[in-house]
Amino acid sequence: SAAQMGDEARGDGAGDARKTHAQGRYAGPKALVEVVVRSGSIGKALEAKFNAVRAAYGRFLVRKVWRKVVPRKVVFEQFHGNGFGCNMKYIALELMRRGGWELVWLANRPQDGEYPPGIRVVARKSTAALRELATAGFWCSNHNIGHFIRHRGLVKKPGQFYLQTWHGSFGIKCCHDVTSPEERSMVDAVLTNGKFGTEHMRH
Repeated sequence: SAAQMGDEARGDGAGDARKTHAQGRYAGPKALVEVVVRSGSIGKALEAKFNAVRAAYGRFLVRKVWRKVVPRKVVFEQFHGNGFGCNMKYIALELMRRGGWELVWLANRPQDGEYPPGIRVVARKSTAALRELATAGFWCSNHNIGHFIRHRGLVKKPGQFYLQTWHGSFGIKCCHDVTSPEERSMVDAVLTNGKFGTEHMRH
């Protein structure tokens, strides 16, 4: 329509909002934020407020509702939820072989079917994923879990252990140089690929 063409020509986001509503691509508060963000600084401020409120609510759940930590439960998060592999795949398979562990894998596409029986797959961007991390005795990641810390309210509790397998090579401290100071303070152990890497990571 002429009105829609005018909106798009101005680039003020109104045309996008109308098209998005018509196509039914979004629903709920988060959808509203995603649409309004396109309109500029007001949208970005609204997004920041939304993330702050969501993180505060998440911290309440982690500290007050999901208080119990399951000692022999491990939650794996690989490359922000992309696939079943890297060092963590073999850690998980070894724990399966030994038995007696509850294994949870956070994935973007839980329905892919590449995960072996014995591993419970949970959608990474779900509230269930936050609950799994909040109640697990061990976290294992080969990238970072900053999304859960900054935007979802994840805090580390007594009895939880964070193994970081993003080791790097040739002296690059991946998990140290790329993750936030807040997340680095939560890491208990880092996987290295040899004596040189171990010595380098200690300094």
